[in-house]
Amino acid sequence: EPEEKRDAFKDFFEDKYAAIEKVLEECDRDRQKKQELIPNISKGKSIAKIQIPQGVQAKKAAEMLDAWLAAKGRKQEITEKDARQILSNLGFNITSLTFKKSGQNTWIDVTTEPIFDQNRCPVSAYGSAANGHYRILCVWDRPNEQDLLNAVGETALGGPVFVFHFGRMTVKKRRDLADLCRQRRNTFIVIDDVLMLYLCGEQKTRLPVLFDCTLPFTFLEPYKTAAGEVPPEMFYGRVRERESIIDPLGSCLIYGGRQLGKTVLLKYVHRTFHATEVGRNALFLDIKEIGRNQALDKIWDLLNRELDKLKISDTNRRNSFRESSLQRIKSWLELDKQRRFLLLLDEADNFLEADGKEDFLRCDELRKLMMETDRRFKVVFAGLHNVLRTTRQANHPLAHFGAPICIGPLLNNGEMRAATALVERPLASLGYRFESPDLIPRILWQTNYYPSLIQLYCEQLLKHITNPDVPTFDAKISPPYVITSRHVEEAYQSQDLRKNIRDRFKLTLGLDPRYEVIAYSIADGSQQNEIGMEDGFSVSWIREQVLYWWSDGFAGRSSEDEILALLEEMVGLGVLRETDAGYFTLRSSNLALLMGTQPEIEAELLRHREPQPEYEPATFRSPLLVKNKADSRRSPLTVQQESDLLRREYGVSIIFGCQAAGIDDLRVFMEAAFSKKDCKIHYLENLSDRSNFSQRLTEISNRRKKDTTTLVVVAATTFWSEDWVDEAIKKIKRLKKEDSFIQLVFVADPQKAWQLVIHNWTGFDSFKELRFFSLKPWHDAALRHWLEDTNLPSEPEVRKKITEVTGNWSNLLQEFYQFAQANPHCWQDSLAELKHQFNNSDKLIKSMGFDGCEPQRKLVMRTLAQWGEAAAIEVLIEVLDDVSPEIVKQTLRWADLLSLVSHLGNQKQDGKDYWQIDPVVGRLLESMAE
Repeated sequence: EPEEKRDAFKDFFEDKYAAIEKVLEECDRDRQKKQELIPNISKGKSIAKIQIPQGVQAKKAAEMLDAWLAAKGRKQEITEKDARQILSNLGFNITSLTFKKSGQNTWIDVTTEPIFDQNRCPVSAYGSAANGHYRILCVWDRPNEQDLLNAVGETALGGPVFVFHFGRMTVKKRRDLADLCRQRRNTFIVIDDVLMLYLCGEQKTRLPVLFDCTLPFTFLEPYKTAAGEVPPEMFYGRVRERESIIDPLGSCLIYGGRQLGKTVLLKYVHRTFHATEVGRNALFLDIKEIGRNQALDKIWDLLNRELDKLKISDTNRRNSFRESSLQRIKSWLELDKQRRFLLLLDEADNFLEADGKEDFLRCDELRKLMMETDRRFKVVFAGLHNVLRTTRQANHPLAHFGAPICIGPLLNNGEMRAATALVERPLASLGYRFESPDLIPRILWQTNYYPSLIQLYCEQLLKHITNPDVPTFDAKISPPYVITSRHVEEAYQSQDLRKNIRDRFKLTLGLDPRYEVIAYSIADGSQQNEIGMEDGFSVSWIREQVLYWWSDGFAGRSSEDEILALLEEMVGLGVLRETDAGYFTLRSSNLALLMGTQPEIEAELLRHREPQPEYEPATFRSPLLVKNKADSRRSPLTVQQESDLLRREYGVSIIFGCQAAGIDDLRVFMEAAFSKKDCKIHYLENLSDRSNFSQRLTEISNRRKKDTTTLVVVAATTFWSEDWVDEAIKKIKRLKKEDSFIQLVFVADPQKAWQLVIHNWTGFDSFKELRFFSLKPWHDAALRHWLEDTNLPSEPEVRKKITEVTGNWSNLLQEFYQFAQANPHCWQDSLAELKHQFNNSDKLIKSMGFDGCEPQRKLVMRTLAQWGEAAAIEVLIEVLDDVSPEIVKQTLRWADLLSLVSHLGNQKQDGKDYWQIDPVVGRLLESMAE
């Protein structure tokens, strides 16, 4: 935690600066006084109001100032010894120094031990972000402020800059430099004779005092608002939570709303705990997609990859992927009883929910490892409300391993002090003071004590008061800079800030649609009954209201104890508070303001809502993970199709698809999904003939390893035919090994699919020996999840419009995303632009498989499109008298394999066989006719 400390800037710049300048001026005029300066410091004598420490500290101070003055006296030269003496006594642990002459000046590239402690450096620019790399500009003449700026150059292009100014800067020059840096957005720190003498009086480490005395004269933006990315210098509070996570007997479950700091907390614990040199390993894994778009056992794959990076070896290669990952950790721990391993699993909601449906098999494996290692191995799950709900299940293996920790606003257990420090200390390090102590509580009230909103607010406040176009402070008397009530009010009036605060608050309400209805019902009641805002509302009253506004959403889960559980969750998330009478109300009147006016609240209550969709492997699609982060693409295969292809058995399959369905992305997704320890993938291209294919298949089969499934994929670009498939089936039938398997997959594009259909291949009837997969448009549930993941609107009316234009075809959705990602709020314009491009698009014609299509095939499809509704094949044959019945049947069979049509069967119970065309395909065909 940040330490309480004196106001070093005030002590230096306001109280002692003039006295120090006077002493240095006397030394310049009187040679004897100059000669006595270093010995007097070494003896601990007070100088210019500076109380010099005694003993070793005094000698170190004298050593530092002596090196500084020696470099100053040599003019245009500083030795490596001088530089090391100065930097080490300032508090840096130096690794290397490199000198480079530049005109009259000297540059030193410095590498030091990185600084991650906010008590040593209050800002990331000179701490964690610098990662131990600094540049020092040494100047000897008397440059003015503009000369310094020009000499330093563009500070954004290299590491953070210090200026060793071997001379004195007056108060006026310091302030002029501060004004110029703020105008130009330049960042560098100037150390001069005055500061060096002042630092000689520092009793403890000099580095934090150095920053306190110099940062007010430069330009910095310390507040960071990217989700999950907070440097250690800006991490305040959560002391008990950190201790509990690290404690072997502490909690294994962390929950809280969005933007409340769970990810930041886990990353902070990971960074501070992980120290392999002393036998401590920590792994931070984002498992958001596991249990939703990825199979549950993907967790073992992910864990094994990270263990590889940690060089924790696998002593038994015959183990399954699950056994391997857990045994590797156990073996590593057994080598030294002092070792510990901390596994931090973030975004665990989907995993816990899906594993719960299988009796928490994987959670129980992790629990067993904790018990077997006396909890020297510990797993911690972090997530949203589902993590808390999971612990209420009697069969959860971790339910008794410590009470779940709620990561809420910085309110309880002394956290209000941390919230205050998050506002005050970064600003104080830059020379800002608040005119009134009431201003900080006002900021905290307006941000609901949410750490991410405090950062957002203070970032906006700094932007407002450092705007170079609107001078806020008098440069003649600043720093220090005094923040007034007017400054705070003007910053809060920013439309962007208020919208961001409201949007981020609504993210928490959006965790569960029922939260929204509860909160808006209470807000509505508070507007109609002001006493309710203070005294709260009973559980029975709240239950009555939410059932009135959204009975469908609470169906089957509306008993008073179930409503009470939701209310308690919302208290933990900082949305509600419980009153003395056991009633519930909004946590503050500011939240009521954020929720809107009475008409806006009523509109929210009347808005159509959907319950959260259940996870369904047949509809969900895996994201493509790049460095463990999902990009916007989703797999052409559903999770169920991926699972079917990975069965531990022998099999032959054909995957049919067109470009619109994502066939071109098939390889990269299959390699990502199936490249793991117990599965080997071979992608075959450029095979010359069936004999070559048979030979390659034999080679792959002979090289199989035990306990693996080998996936052999024959690409669509290979000129394979039905004979190859027949050959594959014969070979697979002859394989007998029961400890390793082969799954052989042929990929068929529209041209290959037509070839198979028109040859009347008998393989289409071999359902026991051959499986068929079609790449299809996305299900609405998959579209909804994708829109939520890519931060695009996902309401039903939005999805309806997107589906009308794209048909939920994978490639078309990607094109929509490329248009919309820059400005999600203008998604309708993006959709309109996409729709315009689709009109008679050659690219779209090709992506659906109609390029090079015979006239008769196009005629059959166009006729079905013009029908407008489901049409019976018998009617189509009758209408298309110029097309043979065989071509009609083959065309529909081909289109069905590619998901261009839907086979409805005897839909109308009239004995006829009905087919319906995909709407987007239908519009495309009609435009082709025009």
